[in-house]
Amino acid sequence: MGKIHAATIQKSPRLQRLLAALGDGGWHTTRELMLKANVMAVGTCVSELRDNGLTVECRCRGKDSATGAMIYEYRISNFGKGEITRPVTSTGGQANSCAAGPDVKPSPIMPGHGPGLLQGMGIYDG
Repeated sequence: MGKIHAATIQKSPRLQRLLAALGDGGWHTTRELMLKANVMAVGTCVSELRDNGLTVECRCRGKDSATGAMIYEYRISNFGKGEITRPVTSTGGQANSCAAGPDVKPSPIMPGHGPGLLQGMGIYDG
């Protein structure tokens, strides 16, 4: 399986919008992120954020009672804790699933970023 060609947060308005939507550190459904960030492939964008060094958690909230579709939620798990980490498997590869498993270990790559993440990275001045 090949590696995705992820955009960088600094050059991607799409990833910047998704990061801003996730910026409160709370859980957000796929649909909510689609609407707030104006992105279609939330899972792919989340993978790109991970490839940029963010730790984004994913959990299944259950099934939609009307459609039976699974509802997934995402959050930046270490937002505002002073360090952003990249999940790395024990063999050094990028972890890319929601259920990463026990072999995923954080690898610090961007110390010092917290609630002002977008401003701290110099990609947002709002």
